[in-house]
Amino acid sequence: MKKIEEEVEEYFSNITINKTLGELTFAIFYLGEGTKTGGRVEISSTNTNILTAFLKLFRYLYLPNESRLRCRLNLRQDQSENQFKNYWSKILNIPKSQFIKTQSDKRASNPSFKNYKGVCTIYCSDTNLQKRVMSIGEKFLKKVNHYRLGG
Repeated sequence: MKKIEEEVEEYFSNITINKTLGELTFAIFYLGEGTKTGGRVEISSTNTNILTAFLKLFRYLYLPNESRLRCRLNLRQDQSENQFKNYWSKILNIPKSQFIKTQSDKRASNPSFKNYKGVCTIYCSDTNLQKRVMSIGEKFLKKVNHYRLGG
């Protein structure tokens, strides 16, 4: 495991995240995890690292009007809406006033995993941006699928 970690560390020591790589990464994130309908750039996850990376790239690349960002939580019925709004607001640096109505899953009574903080959805309504991001992602997939890799 130590050897693998050293190899990965070496691999990443040669990578610089500029706007080109950042936008490509953002588009791949979006194609894999984002919602493709509704004319908005939207992603949902329970993983704080995925959401913070996505949001960091979003802010770096597109300098969004922060007041247009919205969040929605999906919580189990036994979870405190206020507690988790505070948690996600702090993690994502998005004011609680920009959280829309929380959805509650009345069927779920046990946590899905330890320290479950619900599902957080981040979105910004912008049809043109959504089309750009999807187009970059799809063009990249097409290039990979038509490119002769290896030998």
